[in-house]
Amino acid sequence: MQERLRGRLPGWALLVVGALFIGPTAAHTPVFGDPSGALAAGTGVFIGLLIAAAATRWKWDALSVLAAVLAAYLLLGGAVALPKTTLYHVLPTAQTLQVLVLGAVQSWKDLLTVTPPASSYIGPALVPWICGLVSSTLAGLATVRRGSAILGSVPIILMGAIGIAFGPSGTRPMIWPVIVWWAALLLWWAAAAQRRRIADGEDILIGRRTTATNVTSTATTGRSRSVINIGRRAVSALVMTAIGVGLAVPATIEWGPWNSRIVGRDVVEPPLDVRAYPSPLAAYRHYTTDLERKKLLSVTGLPESARVRIAVMDVYDGTTFGMSEAETHPGSGYLSVGSRLPEQVVSEDARLAEMTMKTSGLIGPWVPSVGTVQTLTFSGEDADEQQDGLHADLWSDSALTTGPTSAMDYTVISYVEPKPSDGRLADVEATDFYGRDENVPEGIAELAASVSAKEQSPLAKARAIERYLSEDGFYSNEDAAASRPGHRADRLQRMLDAEQLIGDDEQYAALMALMLHSIGMNARVVMGFYSEDVSGDASFYGADMHVWVEVEFEDAGWGVFDPTPPRDQKPRTDVPEPNSVPRPQVLQPPEPPEEPVDLPPTTSDRDAESQDDEDREIPWGVIVGVSVSILVIIGPILAILLAKALRRRARRNTADPRAALVGSWDEVVDMATDAGITVMPNKTRQETAWELTSLWQDRADSSRGDARRGEGDSGEAAVIPGWTLFAQRVPTIVAVARRADIADFAEEGGSQSEAVLAWNEVDGLRRELRSTARPLTRIHRALSLRSLLARYRRARASHRNRKHLAENAARASRSTSQASASRRPSRKKSR
Repeated sequence: MQERLRGRLPGWALLVVGALFIGPTAAHTPVFGDPSGALAAGTGVFIGLLIAAAATRWKWDALSVLAAVLAAYLLLGGAVALPKTTLYHVLPTAQTLQVLVLGAVQSWKDLLTVTPPASSYIGPALVPWICGLVSSTLAGLATVRRGSAILGSVPIILMGAIGIAFGPSGTRPMIWPVIVWWAALLLWWAAAAQRRRIADGEDILIGRRTTATNVTSTATTGRSRSVINIGRRAVSALVMTAIGVGLAVPATIEWGPWNSRIVGRDVVEPPLDVRAYPSPLAAYRHYTTDLERKKLLSVTGLPESARVRIAVMDVYDGTTFGMSEAETHPGSGYLSVGSRLPEQVVSEDARLAEMTMKTSGLIGPWVPSVGTVQTLTFSGEDADEQQDGLHADLWSDSALTTGPTSAMDYTVISYVEPKPSDGRLADVEATDFYGRDENVPEGIAELAASVSAKEQSPLAKARAIERYLSEDGFYSNEDAAASRPGHRADRLQRMLDAEQLIGDDEQYAALMALMLHSIGMNARVVMGFYSEDVSGDASFYGADMHVWVEVEFEDAGWGVFDPTPPRDQKPRTDVPEPNSVPRPQVLQPPEPPEEPVDLPPTTSDRDAESQDDEDREIPWGVIVGVSVSILVIIGPILAILLAKALRRRARRNTADPRAALVGSWDEVVDMATDAGITVMPNKTRQETAWELTSLWQDRADSSRGDARRGEGDSGEAAVIPGWTLFAQRVPTIVAVARRADIADFAEEGGSQSEAVLAWNEVDGLRRELRSTARPLTRIHRALSLRSLLARYRRARASHRNRKHLAENAARASRSTSQASASRRPSRKKSR
């Protein structure tokens, strides 16, 4: 019995391990927005502990344990994490096995890049399922079979760290549950260690029956302790923990960033750049003329007076109105979402509406929607591709899909808010416009100031501009010389300079938005459908396409403005002539040739048909290979990426500008090292920089043939008082090295602005190095250990050198002391 106790913990220790998994399981819940994440993780923990118990009971070897884990993953993974792909939500299908195999690798990226809640997607739930299954198996084996509570806690902690790293952004860490969990973990360590000491004969129990009575005197001599009051020791441990918490929590609350937890999705670049798509406004004239009588959208369940929005644009570049960069506004940027979108704050008078929409003939990736969308679910032939490609912009309440868009059929559940009344907005300040328009036509600001000069409130100013355009302007979309399509700067300039304002929704909305921007009001251009007195079941044609303007008011929402004149308000063409002097008829020259309308390319459908289900074969070799691989690659990959991210962050965000400048050069060296470039430590920074410049150019030349890469305006370093003047044009890498030298050796060589500029140049060098490499090469560099190992070896070498110098100095000091001592008697004798 004594031998059985030694080296192992009892079977009930698995219950303690399962209880400790509660915290890490809960960490996988927020990103899914419902219990699906916790259910997948918890089921994985339960199955993993069963495998560990069976492996301990029947003494399975490592291969048997691995086979059991793979079998559980493939047989139960569908019901636990992919129920929509299974038969009767239980039996795995061919699609289930395919998603399980590919998702073992792809689900990590999917969970990190999608916008929460992740429960709307098929696949991300594999992450908590894999974490729970693998972590609990390893934790159970380490705890019960190896008898190490500390080693068994490592997978538990790792699972919690993954849940936090893959969680949603902006969550506040829960302080007290975390403290309680760590206190329970320490208590378990103490109890397990105490049991091990008793089993090994290092401690004995007094006043209690024990089976460990044959402990030899040799095993216990000089180190036996009596365990009389174990409860008192536990209470003492808890008291010490409470004292530590009492000292640590106030300091952490005072100095720690409890309100800003950085997670993995915060450092992942969004994959979609919506600015690559043509502006939706470019197709407006095509909709209202060529497709005037074509049905483009059918809606069932449309609320009364609701407007259907297609796209929202907020920045002007002189050619078109487009979308600004992501994060320009709070919540802006098209992020990948599932069928359920992230929750947003809506007003109390918002109405929940369910609508079914069908589109046909729309141009571009845009998905029409109404109000603040809660769920958007596609159906039809291309539903899977359309759903997988769905992206939403929460700031503009608009959506698009990267799937086929020639015909879409989907159901939308939205909160529809009534249009804010002027009475509600009368005394509310407008939100400031902090974007930047480019190539704005001359006279926009003067016209806006003149039209709104007599008004006081922001609402009154916006209404004055709206009345000016809608009452003094004229509507025309006949492609005549005075009303050509487009809203380029020259088109708007001709419109302002003409005797009459002539145009359609496209020009008037763009003009009003620019006028509002000029007086500092945040405005955006919205393109969509609406028709007077239409609700319920509605059909919209090209003639129902409109463009309007929305203005943001602080804490009151967006006001709606229609600057376009009525469509029957045509420009004046009849000019009265004197009857006494009739003018002879003269043949008029032909109209100048019309400019062709630039239409954005339509989104192409799939070029190839999907393969038949019977042609799909179950890739058993891939199943086994991927399942084995995920057991060994997850931890090292996360550790490498985290180490490099923390290193870069520490260098960049240091409070000392000199250290930040030196760190910018260290970052360049590490980038070069990870790229396979050998950096000699016995050369100066500038010598190394010139060599790296040529090597950087060689890589750029081999990829793009550009011999001038690596040089730019950023290479013109600043003039530092009392230091050598670096005024000549130099490559960017040399500029970074010079700034680091100045920071090290100049008396006033470091400033915050110089540090920011240096790191901006480092970011440019990183993008340059990435752009000249293939995807696999970029992945290899990101996961390379060269820079980490090189820094470690240099640190060890420096430590050995310092130690060697200290030893030499000590020996020299002892030799000097001995020589002095040997000379003292001779001096005394001579006296």
